[in-house]
Amino acid sequence: MDLRHLADESLEISIVGSFSRLGYLARRQLYGWSDPPADALVGRTTLVTGPTSGLGRATAGALADLGARVVLVGRSAERLDRVAQELAERHRDRQRFPVVVADLSSLESVRRAVAAVSASEARLDVLVDNAGAIHSERTVTPDGLEATFATMVVGPFTLIAGLLPLLEASGDGRVISVVSGGMYAQAL
Repeated sequence: MDLRHLADESLEISIVGSFSRLGYLARRQLYGWSDPPADALVGRTTLVTGPTSGLGRATAGALADLGARVVLVGRSAERLDRVAQELAERHRDRQRFPVVVADLSSLESVRRAVAAVSASEARLDVLVDNAGAIHSERTVTPDGLEATFATMVVGPFTLIAGLLPLLEASGDGRVISVVSGGMYAQAL
């Protein structure tokens, strides 16, 4: 067995070692990961859900730094506009950061987002499904779905399925699903 895989599995079992910066840094060393060139995503279109804070905000910034067009999808128009403005100022290009307001717990909202993105984009190279929510009490959406399930499973499935033609148009579209170790601390 490759010792790198053993170390990787140990990080995974520890949970903290897997879902923290420690896991990233250890794996970077283990597998010799290097930074991509600064222009790696020039001419590519990406979409990030939940880009207004945390991992989503960091992801949107990193994709922008690599030259990508970044479609920002989230619930708050005000917060999305703030992120788009910050990215536009840093990269001197407001057109690279379109905003689409959508609540992934609402099927109607997700379908509107799919229509908006489909109307504005000719292709989609990367979709980063990052938005999430873990509710401490059972909450049911207007669609009759438990809210965490709607946000973490049904909404992203509907979004990805609706945008599949754009992902296919890129020739090698990718979907990246971000999940949180926070689920380990939540009772079913």
